[in-house]
Amino acid sequence: NRCCSTHETITVESPEFPILVASLFAVIFPGSLPAMQHKTDDVELAYRRMACANPEATVVGIFDPVVAAPRWYTMPGPPFGIAAAVISWNRHSQLVSCIGKRFFGVPNAGYFDDFDICEPVHAGNSGKLVMHQLQRWLGIPFSAAKDVPFAPSNCFLGVISDLSSFTDGIASVRSKPTRVAKIVSA
Repeated sequence: NRCCSTHETITVESPEFPILVASLFAVIFPGSLPAMQHKTDDVELAYRRMACANPEATVVGIFDPVVAAPRWYTMPGPPFGIAAAVISWNRHSQLVSCIGKRFFGVPNAGYFDDFDICEPVHAGNSGKLVMHQLQRWLGIPFSAAKDVPFAPSNCFLGVISDLSSFTDGIASVRSKPTRVAKIVSA
């Protein structure tokens, strides 16, 4: 880690991102609030998809008991646990998020390999189509198996944001039931 350390820090989104977006729409449309929806996406095998400029930094050794010696392999992408891995992945998610916001107007948040898109229902799937295309262009597509469809209430980073009553000026956040159960049992 000392060889791969960096002076950079990371910036990340927080779970209440959909509530923030809804509040900004409330400021823009104070008289007639639009119905809101949000969805989440996840990049499959995120660390394995990130290119590494220094392949010598991705060498890992695994002990082979048959020959009683280590075997050395170069991994695609940075090995999990090195300091530069987190920062390099965060750079990607922040870049994709910024491109989506600034060039295409998609209200989205990137948290490492997790993304949330939050927009009015009348926008349909437009935000999803843009963000999915951006990820494909960059060679790091979203996982089809982890594509959570648009809904007024969805979970992002372990927190459920419910926008189902937003047209009445109400939006709420709550912990996932499984998390509440773990807390209660502890």
